[in-house]
Amino acid sequence: MLEPNYPPDLNAHLWRQTRVISGRLNCGILINGHGGIEQWALRVIELLSREPAIGIQSIYLLPASNSPGRSPGSTLFGLLHRWSSLTDSPLGRIELRAPEGAPIIGLGSREEIRTRIAAAGLDVLIWLESRPFDLDCEGLARLGVWYLCCGDPDEPLSDPPYWKEIATGRTVNTLALERDNGHRSVQRMAVCQVATRQGLRITRNAVEALALAGPVLLRHLLDVLDREIQTGEGSLDCPPARHSLAPPGNLETASLMVRQALGSASARCRAFRREAEWFVAIRTDRNLFRTHHNGFVPQGFRDVSSPAGSQFADPMVVKDNGRNWLFVEELPDGTSKGRLSVLELGADGGIGKPVPILEQPYHLSYPFVFRDGREFFMIPETSANHDIQLYRTTRFPFEWKLEKVLCSNVRAVDTTPVLLDGIWYFFTTSSRLGNETFLFWSHSLDGEWHYHPRNPICSDVRRARGAGPLFRHHGALIRPGQDCSILYGYAIALNRVLRISPTDYAEELVEMIYPKWRKGLLATHTLSSNDAFEVIDGLRYAR
Repeated sequence: MLEPNYPPDLNAHLWRQTRVISGRLNCGILINGHGGIEQWALRVIELLSREPAIGIQSIYLLPASNSPGRSPGSTLFGLLHRWSSLTDSPLGRIELRAPEGAPIIGLGSREEIRTRIAAAGLDVLIWLESRPFDLDCEGLARLGVWYLCCGDPDEPLSDPPYWKEIATGRTVNTLALERDNGHRSVQRMAVCQVATRQGLRITRNAVEALALAGPVLLRHLLDVLDREIQTGEGSLDCPPARHSLAPPGNLETASLMVRQALGSASARCRAFRREAEWFVAIRTDRNLFRTHHNGFVPQGFRDVSSPAGSQFADPMVVKDNGRNWLFVEELPDGTSKGRLSVLELGADGGIGKPVPILEQPYHLSYPFVFRDGREFFMIPETSANHDIQLYRTTRFPFEWKLEKVLCSNVRAVDTTPVLLDGIWYFFTTSSRLGNETFLFWSHSLDGEWHYHPRNPICSDVRRARGAGPLFRHHGALIRPGQDCSILYGYAIALNRVLRISPTDYAEELVEMIYPKWRKGLLATHTLSSNDAFEVIDGLRYAR
């Protein structure tokens, strides 16, 4: 079967080139039968039609009597929604364009709906509307009816989706993929959290969550065909009743508009004529290190000086033959393109000057330096080049040579390897269409990557993206992740790895390190240590 060439942003959610796909799924699409199709849903159909392993047999239209229109809400909310929809409107309805060979079939009574669809011999029937559906799913498709829940699936959904998250000040939006097999048997297949986008243009808040809909749906369809993936999810004990919150009234809408306007004005005032900059801090008192405490201790850090106008971020500390080295991303004065530099950390507390070690025509960051046997390697973040690169040192720590491109045609960030029981594990995160962290394993550092059957291991923007090397604390393995819900790199989430093997993975959140360890911080997103130094970075307004 010819493998499609997905763009790097999308491939970082699908990892099609690492999958073992066999067979083909016969799918049907079910939508409302009036007013066209929602924009996000049409994009999903276009994506599915590109995949050779997925066949769209038919698109079924429910009769208008079964498809009530969306309530416009109060007059003020209607005006706000229409104004917002002028720029971003993934929920707006447009003309339905069916893929070649997929007929559009209008359905009549409920009896006809069941008869026509059940007779089609579908593997999967996909409901592609943002509103919940009311239909008996038993016998409609071999693998049930799949649908995307636009909001927290355990709570009443807002109608239209995602205004409630803005109104209540939530930091994340939820998108869930569920499967209904009939007989009240519902399986929750995926739950993804993306950052809430605050602001008066409320429809923008639905953009990122609904952009993730296609990749999440296609990935789970491919899981069915991937012989390495076990797709038996547990059923919900009591499937939640699907009902929606009506749009807000005039008073609630006015209150929402005032809060958003004041919040936007406050943020602009705080940042007026001020530039934010990243910096690195270091400490040497081992009794304060996170590896020695059950919780993060904020005391004892001192700043690492950077050249005038330059910024340091993504610190990694490495020891070799009794000498300690600090690797950083450096943003030279007047540029936004990062390069990698190293500074020596003296035993007397002195810090050497930065020496550039790697610079490319594209942005570099996250200089993950590690040892394999007697040799040092580095996996920098090279998502701007749409690949993941492995470097070997030729003269540590100053000279590095490209050893191998581990993955290509992928926009993935902050790849973090760890060697456990003779197996290399690689954690890497999608940077567009939502942050999802994927796990791969290999028998050798430069060997073939195997897609982990538990992927993605984290789809929560509050703790997915890598934030430094994994470390041990009282025998437990801790994976640092970034909380990017408030802003990029806002905080560090420490996740305890409960199980890790080529066939299983589980983790739990144990601690958050918020940007409060120094007055005036806006964000903090990387933590690293060895037996002599612990380093962290932070974002603040330039002094």
